Amino acid sequence: MAWLPRLTAPDVSNMYYRHTGYLVDGVDGLNECIVIDSSTGFVMPNCVGYAWGRWYEALGERPRLYRGDAQDWYYNTGDGYQRGRTPQIGAIACYSGGNYGGHVAVVEQMSGGGAVPITSNSAYNGTLFWTEALIYDGETDSWLPPYSGYTFQGFIYPPFLPPDRKPIWLLAGGNRRLPNGRNKNLHLWR
Repeated sequence: MAWLPRLTAPDVSNMYYRHTGYLVDGVDGLNECIVIDSSTGFVMPNCVGYAWGRWYEALGERPRLYRGDAQDWYYNTGDGYQRGRTPQIGAIACYSGGNYGGHVAVVEQMSGGGAVPITSNSAYNGTLFWTEALIYDGETDSWLPPYSGYTFQGFIYPPFLPPDRKPIWLLAGGNRRLPNGRNKNLHLWR
């Protein structure tokens, strides 16, 4: 399965981001997360509704992801999805903290030679949609958004990623080196 990155906001008519029971041109919405706009059934702006809908859109099937507060997603392992600390295309980055119960974001692509995850986001009661590069903190082995207030928990991996992928090391002068110049055991996947 090929991952097609989403780098623009979905339209309110997109069934993956519209709650069930809200029809547009006779097509029912598919999202089961909290309704933000009761006149249209749109589940955005909200990171949970966006990430849940994004996986539905990308995978073509209803995700088993948790639908409550973002900060609880990573530890709700009953969904059967693998988890880890290495960014991969299609993975959901999970954070605790912030003003509204954490944050989740979807890794849409890897830039900088495959070393920097670019995420798509939506914020509850805030910004409808944006993309941003995550920043690696070698001291805490965490991938952080470019603003403070959140604690990285890890990534939830989509089911189409094979579990036996081989790591690729970023090498600089024989040492493992991060894009920011720090040495650290960082691996990416091919």
